[in-house]
Formats: sequence, C-alpha cells, structure tokens
Amino acid sequence: MNGFHHFRLPFILDNRTRGSYTHLVFPLTKTELGEGSDFIDYYLSPVLYCYAAMGNFISLNEPVLILNINYEPLHVCNIKRAMNLLVAGKAEIVCNGRGYIRTSNEQFEIPSVIKLAYMVKRPRPHIALSKREILRRDEYMCQYCGRKTHLLTIDHIIPRHAGGSHSWANLVAACAPCNRRKGGKTPEQANMYLRRKPFEPHPSAYYLFGNHLEKRQEWREYLEGW
Repeated sequence: MNGFHHFRLPFILDNRTRGSYTHLVFPLTKTELGEGSDFIDYYLSPVLYCYAAMGNFISLNEPVLILNINYEPLHVCNIKRAMNLLVAGKAEIVCNGRGYIRTSNEQFEIPSVIKLAYMVKRPRPHIALSKREILRRDEYMCQYCGRKTHLLTIDHIIPRHAGGSHSWANLVAACAPCNRRKGGKTPEQANMYLRRKPFEPHPSAYYLFGNHLEKRQEWREYLEGW
C-alpha cells in the first residue's frame, strides 16, 4: 500500500482486545525511519495500549520514575516518553517490572524506573501552593473538626479582610460546615481551634512521588532517603 507500512506487533487499538497480535497500519511521511525518539513517535504514538509479554495490557500513559545519574528521583513521565529516552541512549532501565513490547524481530523492555545517562543540576524543589497540595498536606481532614472527606474547602485562618496572607501558614483544609461556622472570623473569635499548626511540606521524594507507591511498590527503594 503506497505511503503505508504494515507491522505485526502485540498491540491493541481503541481499547479493544483483538487477540494477542494485531496488524497496525501507520502512515509514514519520511522515506526512512530515523533513530532514537523517532522510533517511538512513529510506532507508538497512535497506540493507546500495548500487550506485554507477561500477558497484561498496559497503557503507554502508565507512570515511569526518572532518576538522575546519582539516583536522585527527578520526575515521573509516561512509558512513551521513557522509551524515547531509552532508544535515544539518554537513559537506561533500572527496573523493568512490566514485561516487554515485542515487534516481529525485536524485544523492548517496558520500564518502570529509568536512570538518566547525564547529570541534571536543578535548584532545590519546592511544593507549589495550591488547593490540591493544601488538602494533601492536611491528609484530606478538616483541621477544625477532624472529619476526613474529599469534599473540603480551603480556609484562611486569619481572614484576608483582616490582613491574613495567602500562604502555607495561613491556609488549612476545612469542611463546609466548619467553614460556614467560622465565616469571616479568626478561630479564637469563632471559638474554634486547629488540630495542628499548618506548615509548608518538605519536598521529599516520598512526598513528591509517594502517591504512586500503591501501584508501583518497586519504586520504594529508589525514594528512600531523598
């Protein structure tokens, strides 16, 4: 077929299983497929899920932990981005844990943890102030009554009209009833008391990436101590 290549790969398309193997048809705009990241861009971009050798269907958007050359956890990307780095020689696999992607004549490990081949120097990370991070810091618990729920609001301890700042030290999670009860008063004026003093979270690797541990237990050893 003019302008198209056919490949026999262990993939599924459109979230529907079509057996262990299916034929994929990709339009190519280059006469020759380039090296490195071009492989992933041309072969995997149109694919939503791949069939791993261990028999599981894995989304290419599954998280992959990226380590600095000194094993410092840097970032979380998806499988497609990680494989771009691997094929381009910019990283190496530290932990597989997911199986393989097989083509008709090659086999590629599906990474769970990769390490960069070069040192990335960066400033000390910090946690961006946001509603999501306030709720996460407070463990989705109202800081006045102790109720745990995902239906929480953000309260300024010292109201803005009274000179309160929009900062880690002046923001807490509060349930709607407690927020209404407090209104525009200070906790003392409303006879309400905080369960603990608010603080800025320490940007440890566990805090930054620990929410992935429930599904990616193999990351734990790479997060400890950072």
